[in-house]
Amino acid sequence: MMPVPGGYTWRSDSRLTLPSAIRFTDQQAMAFVHGIRCPTQLVVASDGMLAQRQELLSALPFDVERLAGGHHLHLNDEQGARSVAHCINRFFAAS
Repeated sequence: MMPVPGGYTWRSDSRLTLPSAIRFTDQQAMAFVHGIRCPTQLVVASDGMLAQRQELLSALPFDVERLAGGHHLHLNDEQGARSVAHCINRFFAAS
């Protein structure tokens, strides 16, 4: 978001649409993840890319919430946004 006269407009960095030049291996990513020392929740969309990596998800030391929808379920419609917000609010209330 960027302020403009009379309100705000959407702004994004077009470089974020390009593939990353450097990728972690699964082993590097898991080493990073296991260094996290606070309560953590991951919200996974059932039709998203991560949902297909069951072996990876089962190795995570996080609370994993699965919701129906695609990768951008929180942006696609109001129900998706409400579902994600409900998960996050419940997580913070319990922490």
